[in-house]
Amino acid sequence: MDAIGGFWDSVIGPNDVRMNLRASHAGGDEVANELTIVTAFPDGSTASVDVVAIYLVDEAGLIRSLRAFWEFDAIRITPAG
Repeated sequence: MDAIGGFWDSVIGPNDVRMNLRASHAGGDEVANELTIVTAFPDGSTASVDVVAIYLVDEAGLIRSLRAFWEFDAIRITPAG
């Protein structure tokens, strides 16, 4: 759990993170979303990556699990300016 907290504190929390949904595929109590995550950093640079996120929900519609898949080598960095 410390790794997740560290990732949140250093990447997610202090930056502008946007999730651009490209497609959503529902099946029973699961949904697979195809999205692009774009993170804007204070210096004006950005990082973007295509992701597949799979959610499992219960009868009340509450998320019970979330899995996300992306390729680290496919992260696209755009320099500031």
